[in-house]
Formats: sequence, structure tokens, C-alpha cells
Amino acid sequence: MEKTLEIEHILTFDRPVDEVWTLLSDSQRMHAISSAGFSPYEAEDVVTADGSIERAAYKKIGLIKLRWRERMGEWAVQKYFSQTRLFETGPFNELTVHVHFDENDGKTTVKGIFLARWSSLLGTALIRLGVLHWMTQQPVKAMRQTMAEYENLRLPVPRGELHKVSGRAKQRLAEAMEEIDQGPFGHGLTGALSNFLLKADPHSLRRIRPLKLASAWGVPEQQIIETCIAAHKAGVLSMRWVILCPRCRDGKADAENLADVPDAAHCSSCNVDFDRDFVNNVELVFSPSAWLRTLPRGSFCMMAPANVPHIKWQEAVASNQALEKELAVPAGQYRIRTVEAGGEIVADYDGTSWVGVTLTGDTVQSDPTRSGRTISVRNDGSELRTIVVENAKFSKNRLTIGRLATLPAFRDFCPDQLLGAKQTAGIGQVAILFSDLEKSTALYESIGDASAYALVVSHFEVMEKCVRKHGGIVVKTIGDAVMAAFSDGEAALQAAIDVQREISEFNALNNHPDLKLKIGIHEGTCVAMRSDQGLDFFGSTVNLAARLQSKAEGGEVVLSQELAQTELLDSVRQRELIWDEASLSGFDTPVKFVRVSC
Repeated sequence: MEKTLEIEHILTFDRPVDEVWTLLSDSQRMHAISSAGFSPYEAEDVVTADGSIERAAYKKIGLIKLRWRERMGEWAVQKYFSQTRLFETGPFNELTVHVHFDENDGKTTVKGIFLARWSSLLGTALIRLGVLHWMTQQPVKAMRQTMAEYENLRLPVPRGELHKVSGRAKQRLAEAMEEIDQGPFGHGLTGALSNFLLKADPHSLRRIRPLKLASAWGVPEQQIIETCIAAHKAGVLSMRWVILCPRCRDGKADAENLADVPDAAHCSSCNVDFDRDFVNNVELVFSPSAWLRTLPRGSFCMMAPANVPHIKWQEAVASNQALEKELAVPAGQYRIRTVEAGGEIVADYDGTSWVGVTLTGDTVQSDPTRSGRTISVRNDGSELRTIVVENAKFSKNRLTIGRLATLPAFRDFCPDQLLGAKQTAGIGQVAILFSDLEKSTALYESIGDASAYALVVSHFEVMEKCVRKHGGIVVKTIGDAVMAAFSDGEAALQAAIDVQREISEFNALNNHPDLKLKIGIHEGTCVAMRSDQGLDFFGSTVNLAARLQSKAEGGEVVLSQELAQTELLDSVRQRELIWDEASLSGFDTPVKFVRVSC
């Protein structure tokens, strides 16, 4: 005869629900820092006969062998989350946890309900011994500890050190960080990074995402990226490339070198195959080197809502069942799909009204007749389906090759991180700068080849200094010309203005014919390929930047119309600006641009 026991815990925190949810919905971390002492477990995805996904897990605690399955977790952001484990072996038949969040007057009440079902004598004995009560108290303690120890809810580092690191490893870490501080890429962040590496739970360290840290710590993104790359060079961090599933956005394939990233991958959770896309689904992540922290294999929790913050609602919908849900999300574009492989729709939510959704087999259809303040989902199919409502756009926290390819630290410290000989990578927005010396032929004729070449090399050094100062890289030199790349147009423009000023000062301090630089800048998408100097860039963005440079006069910076029509031009309003238009080789129609006098 099956027996049941339900245990309830209620906690109240003097924090708004969005802050409390951010921390406590991370059930992976809650398990990792709890005092239960349980080790992580291995799991695998299983596709059931009806096409839904369950996860099978295996674990041994003493002499007790556990094997269980569970469907994907269910939650609504800032409202609740729940998870059920159905055991095939062990003392219990089922263990379920429901955690509800409710805010009132800026305070959040968290109610945890733990349900156990069992029919074995061992289960009865464990219940009588108070084992279940003890087990439920551990995540509650972890919640209290987390809220008490986190000095800043945006900072994923508790005050107390939770994990043992040897004194020798700490000394080695301190020496490495001191060495980084002596170089250009420490940025005063080595202390915070060391603190994070020493104190964070294993789950947080499996995939360290620099852009997420930048947001949490309130520091410039480029600085934390460069510090992490420098830490990799120093042997503190290891790096690897991860392909993200375009449906669940979980990492499904890892490679230590960019050239080894596979062309495609399979997501067992979504039961779909997908192609590699360097722009959208390949990111660089870091983890501590083994000498500093050895991370345990496996997982403490199969599906923590905090791990997938883009998913705002996930819940099973039985055949011929309808659900309505009020979601605490801002207006925007949301993708509505099922966990199971199938169709999807993208809905524009205006903050007041959702479109209705109908599920039929593996199709997802919108139904405007059921639009309303709550989102209404009806499953007309014959099998259970798990609805997912998520942000339509990928997280901005992904560190892609497009962002890294223009960083001096990446080029200096990761020369082996190159595309394969025949690989190409589509790159997101990159600002390309071309410069060339005006009347360089006359310069060689007037002072001789050796003297002229020495001046050209000196001007290359000025270019390199200014480009790196603004976070860009010199991609290559072509005769007297320079091609540089930046993460955005503003950095490229400021570098160009600095170059023109530095060249003027260089002319004034030296007894030689004046050097005049012509500069052109354009921003857009590019294709990256391997070259002898690292990565090179190709495409229409590069071509237009080169053509614009050819239209510049000495001492000018020419900006493409696309760049000039942004707020970028506001920073040079005090300078003489002249709009112009010209026919450029390779372009069908005349191209507009603006001349910036320096």
C-alpha cells in the first residue's frame, strides 16, 4: 500500500521577488551549497514513445542504489517552480518539490512543499527515522544561507568560502594574478576574479561566461574578457568552445580549439540536429584549471530555472487540456514552442495581451480569438506536450568569435585559437578601419627608400598604439596601408582621431616631410578566415571601408553613411563635417559618406 507524506517550509525575505527568484530558482546551486553532502549524479535524456523527453539518472548512496526518471521541470518566472522524480529503484516511489514565490510590500514569501510517496518497508523506516525531514531542511538551509551571504544579489560570490583549496594552490593563484596585474589586461579585476574562483560553487564554475560576470560586477565587458584571457594565458583558467542548441540553448558539444568545433551537433533534450553558426550559437567559456579547483562530474539538478533565464514559462499540458497563465514578463518578442521536437511561433507581446496558442501533434499555432491578458494554451493533440515561452532572441551574454576576433588580448595570448585552414566564420558587427599614406610614392623619391621605409615603420607603430588603446587590433599591413578591426564604430572613430593627432605631433617633433594619413571606416558583418597573421576579414564591409579610405584627403577620416547616421557623429560635431557622394568600384550606385576634418 502506497503511503504519502507532505512537508511544508515557509521563509520570508526582505527583498523583492525578482531578486529572490534570481538566486533561489537556481536549484543547481542550492543543492551544491547545501549541507546534505550528496554528490552530483550522471543523467541522460530519454525520448519516450509519445515523443516527450524524460531524463534518467543513476546514483548510489551507501548501499542504496537509486534509479529514477523525471520530465522537464515546470515553472513560471517569479511565480513557482517544481520538479518530480519517479524512482524505479530505491526506498521511495516519488519525491516532488514545489516552491512558490509571493511578494507583498517589497517582501517575498517562499513556500516549499515537499511530497514523498513510498510503499517499501525501507521507505517507512527512513520516514520514522526523520530522514525525509532532514533532507527537506537542507535546501531550506541553503536558501537562508544564500540570502544571508550574498552581499549584492547581482554578485554571484558568497562571503564565506565554501570549498577547500590548498594553500599551495592559493599561493600559485596569487602569484599568477600579480603577474597579470603587471601587464595591460588586469584592469583591477584580478582580486574579484580570484575571489570568484575560490568561493563560487562548482556549478557556477563549469562555464564561466565573462559577459555575465561583467553584468553582475558592473564592469566594462571588454575588461573582464581581457582579464579572463590573461588568466588563461597564466594557466589559471582553461577555455573551450561550446555549441548551443538553438531550441533549449544548452551547450551540446565542446571543443578546446576553434578549429575543432564540429560543423553540427545533436541535442538529445530537444531531439533535434542543428548546424554550427559562429554568429549565433558558438561561444567561448572558461573554467578553473584542475590544479586550482577540480570540478565534480555530473549534476545536482537536471533543470534549474536560473540556468535558462530566457525561458519564462515551462509546463506540461496533457492531451485535451487547456492552461492559462499570467506571466511576469516585459513587453517584447517571445518564442512559443514545446520541449518536444516540433514547430514554433514568435509572438509580439505588448505588455497587456497575449495571442492564444493551440498545440496539435507537433505543430504550434496561434489563435487570435483566444487572445487576452493571460496566455492561453490548449493541447488538441493525443499526447502530452510541454509548453515553453522564452525570449525570442539569444542572450547577449554569449562571447562569440566575432567579439573576440578584434581584441588585442585574444590575438596576443591565443595565437593557437584559429579557424581551420578551410573554415570560414560569419562574424557579427565589426568596425573596419583602413588607412593609407598620402603621396607615399613622392616620399620615397624625395628622401630615399631607406629613410622613407623607416618613416613608414614609425607610422605603423603609431597606428598600433592608437588602435590597441581603443581596444582594436591591426589585422594586417598592405604596403603603406593598415587594416584594423574594432568591436564597434565608436572605438574605431576615436582611434582614427587619435592617430591623426599623433601623426601631427610626430611630424612636428621630427625633421622629415610631413606624413598625411587618409582613413576610411565602415561597420557591418564580415567573414573571418585563417591567415598567416591570425584571423583576416573579408566581405562587403571590408570592401566599403577600403573604398572610403581611397576617397579621403590627407588628415581626414571618412565615415560611411550608415555610421554617420548614428549617435556616433555627435562626438565629432565640433569638427568640420562635409557630406559627400561618390561612385565606388564594386558598388552599383553612388555611395554617400561624411568627411571628418582632423
